Formats: sequence, C-alpha cells, structure tokens
Amino acid sequence: MGRNKALLPFRGITLVEHVAGIVPEAPGSATLIGDILARLLRRAAAPVGIDCIAAAGPDGDPEPLCAVYHRRCVLSVARAIRDNRLKMKSLLVELGIKIPPVDTSALTNVNTPAEWAEFEAKLVRPEKVI
Repeated sequence: MGRNKALLPFRGITLVEHVAGIVPEAPGSATLIGDILARLLRRAAAPVGIDCIAAAGPDGDPEPLCAVYHRRCVLSVARAIRDNRLKMKSLLVELGIKIPPVDTSALTNVNTPAEWAEFEAKLVRPEKVI
C-alpha cells in the first residue's frame, strides 16, 4: 500500500476509527481486523465449546485473519510458534474450526492504492446482486 492502511479514509473517518467504533459490539475483549468479526462471526461464536470460527474466503478456504478465537486457543498457538509451524490455515484445522456462511464480498483484500480505489468505488456504486 505504501502507507499505513489504518489511516486510510473510510466513510468520512479513518479506517481505524471505523473499526474502533464497532469494537463495543463484540462480547468480552476483542481484537478486530475488520467489521465482519464484530457482526457475523460474533453471532456464530455464541455456542459454547467452539474454539475458532473463521469466514471462508472466495476459494472456500478459511480466512485466519477474519476469525474469532477463544482464549483456549492461546496454548495451541504458543505451541505452533514454538515448533515453527507458522501456517495459520494449518492451525485452524488443529483448533477444530467452524466456518459459517459469510458473504465473501466482505473479505476484500486491498494492498495497493489501485485496489483501495476499486474498493471505495464499489462502496459508492455497489454491484447489484440478482
């Protein structure tokens, strides 16, 4: 991107301000990567006994950064780091992941100014879904 994504303008404020405004909707303490965790995944995380819930990306694979992790996951994550097993998608399988249905358009990845401009244009002129 060439600059801090958190400071990108989004709906009249910075992206980080937008996310900070959503955090109070999450139960307990939360670290959010995007507003999908605060809404859709939070609802799916309600059942007891589920350690990890992640949205599926466009290819159907779980998106580890768009996920809700129970604090019980800390020991598994620490072991994975200690053992140099750093592939998050492998860790998700170990954690017994649940993947709820999520609109994949909410998982847009933007890493360049051109991708950000395309993302913003879609917000202004959303595509019609039939």
